[in-house]
Amino acid sequence: MKAMDEPEKSQSQNEQIAEYLDHYISSGSSINLAVALTGGWGAGKTHFVKKYLSTKYPEPQDFIYISLFGVASVEEITKSFYRAIYPFLNNKIFKIGSKLTKTTLTMFRFNPTFEISDFKKIPEAKLYVFDDFERCTIPLDTLMGFINGFIEESSSKVLLIINEQEVKERENYLKKKEKIIGITLELGSNVEDAFESFLDSLKEDKSKNIIKKLKREILELYYDSEIKSLRIMQMAMESAERVCVALSDTQCENIFGMRSVLSLVFAWSYELRSGRLSEQDLRSREGFFYTLDPEDKALKDARDRYKGFDICNPILTNDILVSLLIRGYTNSKQIQTSVEASLEFGYANQSSWRVAWHAATVTDEEFNIAFLDIINRFERREYTELEEIIHVLGIMLWSSKIEYTNTSLTKIKNDFFKYIDDLFSKNLLTPLYSSRDHEYESALGLGFKENDTPEFKDFINYLVEKRHNAASIHEVIQAKHTLACLKNNIQDFFKQLVGVPDGVPWARINFLHHLPPYEFAEALSQLPPSEFELACRSLAHRYKNQHVNSYLTEERSWFSLVLEELIDFKKSASALQRYRINRIYRNYFDDPIYH
Repeated sequence: MKAMDEPEKSQSQNEQIAEYLDHYISSGSSINLAVALTGGWGAGKTHFVKKYLSTKYPEPQDFIYISLFGVASVEEITKSFYRAIYPFLNNKIFKIGSKLTKTTLTMFRFNPTFEISDFKKIPEAKLYVFDDFERCTIPLDTLMGFINGFIEESSSKVLLIINEQEVKERENYLKKKEKIIGITLELGSNVEDAFESFLDSLKEDKSKNIIKKLKREILELYYDSEIKSLRIMQMAMESAERVCVALSDTQCENIFGMRSVLSLVFAWSYELRSGRLSEQDLRSREGFFYTLDPEDKALKDARDRYKGFDICNPILTNDILVSLLIRGYTNSKQIQTSVEASLEFGYANQSSWRVAWHAATVTDEEFNIAFLDIINRFERREYTELEEIIHVLGIMLWSSKIEYTNTSLTKIKNDFFKYIDDLFSKNLLTPLYSSRDHEYESALGLGFKENDTPEFKDFINYLVEKRHNAASIHEVIQAKHTLACLKNNIQDFFKQLVGVPDGVPWARINFLHHLPPYEFAEALSQLPPSEFELACRSLAHRYKNQHVNSYLTEERSWFSLVLEELIDFKKSASALQRYRINRIYRNYFDDPIYH
């Protein structure tokens, strides 16, 4: 078994590395070559070296550690070196002669013509460690020349921590490495130790306990992933902790269910962070759950990679996984609702259509009961939320496709047309004020079944058309209501124009054009002076702030006619009325957008 062989192999490999480092450091001979420790990103190279040094050489003066991460010049290395070695130079036992080496100690800003032999006693660290070699931005020849000079002139023992696959100018590096590197050791990740270390670093005891109970399963996933990156495992564990915190204590006690939850988090963390799969792959997994011959090879390979677990398991919705692993935030309510809707948690308190949606994982009896309930609710017109109606449509089309029912696809489509007609006639259909508000691929955390079929698309087009019709009716009602507010309650008039009354963003919806321009202008002209001012200010605010060209195009020509009617009223108005209209026009409407 891979999960049993990998730890033993890595442990043996790493023990051999430690033994060789013991030999290299303790050897009295002047080898004048460095040792390189290599491994992939996140393999735990730095962690291994620091643990080795802290165990073998607990005294800080025994080694000097320098990170080359982001270093762009030799001068920056010298500054890092100086900071690391400064305590030794401050020691009174070091007496400087007349000269210091130009390749190693120019960094201390002493005369570069000094020689290393002029030290009465040099700082005798047993090992000099240069980490993040591949992340240094110094030209490769310059960097290798610096390290070579350091080794040759001081006869120091040097360990380079490096990911050889990521070295810039890699071909040049491979040609020249033998000049400064005597042996290259490849680290085998000590996954067991790393797992325990990452677990100890978690903050929440509840999360620690759950992850510890599922240690074997989690490690199996890591070995199956073959990513060999402990850093990714650590990030996955941190994401898993956030999920555990979001779930209730009762949910966390369901170890069977938590196994699926955390397996999903860890597996998708590995796939996304290693770059093998993308957000698009994640969002397309719902279709794979029912596909026998998937076309996407990357997702198919990933699904086959994990033994005993399906990364298409819907226990956490795509939206939850995207939010957690890509966007970086969580929603406790959504996570709790998602797991409660799963097979592992017994579909507790879930709608029958959700149970039927999970046809691949429920028993025949469970599906039969759920499907019968769907039919009864459909016939009683109990579904009023559009997302649920569309899900029910997809389930019925799918059930006909697999011959679970003998109802034709055409009849199903026509039945749903009639369903929408009934909602429309009862004023229960949600209006649609824009051209389209949904891609109609998924909702409520689940993808719509059969959403690429002609029947599904025909229904969506019909639904959009009827929702637009409903919107037109609501626009007329809103226009009449707003006119009444203009006449009777000027404060409400302002709210109807620029606010979101009853949750509808009327500020960005065309509706006033349903009123006759003359009737609206007449109502304006008959207002008391103070209310006339406020009403005109409200109209100016509506159009100027909301960019009439972007949102309110249908009202543009209508309002121009209103202004013309208002100007005509001046002909029969009193002197003061004419003065007020002229003043309002100059202050608010003397702008090309109104003409």
